[in-house]
Amino acid sequence: FSASDGTPVSGRFADGATAAPSNFVFIPELPLQAGTYSASVRGVFNTATAPFTVVDTAFELPQYTSSVTAETVPEGVPIQCLEQDAGAVSAWFTEKTRVRPRVTTSFTGPYVKQYRYALALPNEPPSPLVGMPVQRSFDVEGDELCFEMFGFSYQSDSVTPLGQDCVSLVGLGVGVKDELSGDLRQTLLGCVVPPAGYESNWCAAFGPAFTSKSCEGFSLDACFAARRSCPSGDSPSNQQEQSERATRASPGTGGGSGTGGGVGSGGTGALTGGADGKGAATFTDLQNGSKQNANPSENSQGCSLGRGSSGGLTSWLLVCSLLLLLSRRRCV
Repeated sequence: FSASDGTPVSGRFADGATAAPSNFVFIPELPLQAGTYSASVRGVFNTATAPFTVVDTAFELPQYTSSVTAETVPEGVPIQCLEQDAGAVSAWFTEKTRVRPRVTTSFTGPYVKQYRYALALPNEPPSPLVGMPVQRSFDVEGDELCFEMFGFSYQSDSVTPLGQDCVSLVGLGVGVKDELSGDLRQTLLGCVVPPAGYESNWCAAFGPAFTSKSCEGFSLDACFAARRSCPSGDSPSNQQEQSERATRASPGTGGGSGTGGGVGSGGTGALTGGADGKGAATFTDLQNGSKQNANPSENSQGCSLGRGSSGGLTSWLLVCSLLLLLSRRRCV
């Protein structure tokens, strides 16, 4: 860290155990005065340097806006084969489906990136979530969902209540439905012995094999079990089975070799100051032409820089998230 005239900023690195795994905390020896500074992070082949500006600003809690959508997930214990064909893909299904609300909450304000956020039901212990905006699904029913929001400090164990919000669930159809979820057909096609109660579905899945009197396109153990066990099966002889297995085991024509990928290009780093959070800045790392953004955040007296990911075979750039503890100031 250095001032605009190149003077180094004295300070120390704090225990980052309470921060996100991709962050570390730097505390200046003296509170930074308003002005322009820069932070540099050394990579393997180069060093990324980014400017930021410290300005005076009054503390205020982040503001929030929430919306809700419906998502469908399996409900109940997964159902699988009583005996699985070792050569088939293992799959499962459930007899019920849950439609549940998924809440998306956006936070704004000059201190928005100084926290990690949590959405929690009333009386539920909050746990910080990853990403911005914050998203969480709730296994609830009814016409309305109310939840509380919390901000987790990057420097300490402190948790700040940010308020409560409610969203309407009318028209989303939330609740548990008597509808199959998962992949029933794929599950049954891998069964030597199907789940209890699904024998007729199992036989129907192998109908084409009964008609063609062949297991071409099917897993052999499951297919021959169905052809012999199902009422509509063609009951192949042992000789027919041996002949099909021998044909399947015969070596085919090998495919052509693939073309090797090109050498990756070096990454280009760029750091932009964020005016929406005290000390907030986002590091954009362009690796092989793809843009990758970190979501930096810190506590109410810090400055953070997001961490880019490494990429490319010939050159890559390591970027760490930073925190400067400021006194009633923010970076932009």
